[in-house]
Amino acid sequence: MSTSSPHALFTGLHAGKLDEKNRVTIPASWRSDDLERQRYLAVFHPAVGAVIVFPPAMVERIAAAASQVTISDPAKVDALSTLGENSVEVSADKAGRITLNERIVAQANLGRDIAFSGAFTTFQIRGTRPPRPDRDSPQTRAILEALRQLGL
Repeated sequence: MSTSSPHALFTGLHAGKLDEKNRVTIPASWRSDDLERQRYLAVFHPAVGAVIVFPPAMVERIAAAASQVTISDPAKVDALSTLGENSVEVSADKAGRITLNERIVAQANLGRDIAFSGAFTTFQIRGTRPPRPDRDSPQTRAILEALRQLGL
């Protein structure tokens, strides 16, 4: 994906490492030319047991959906709060590293060795012992409903 094209896809499986500062290096083939100016959104998604990383194009979609939410629509206001509380906005440094917060690292049970999985418009980060996917808990249902309310 070494281009700034918004149509590039995240594909394949890549090995990586989580360092002592909770940084992971985005695979080189997934980096764009202006990586340092781009904002990503990372969220632990319990339904898949992984950290989902939304690239800049998806962050723009989320921002556009959020700008359409009015305070008179409590379901969508709740959706924004749920997604906002469970995510962290990150940007890459010159080496292509993004820093995850402690909460997301703990939720995803990330250790030193990690794997990046392409999911076409997003990518996932998993540890060697990921949590079991949870599709039924109230927290998971809230996150799934938030994503659904925002058209994601």
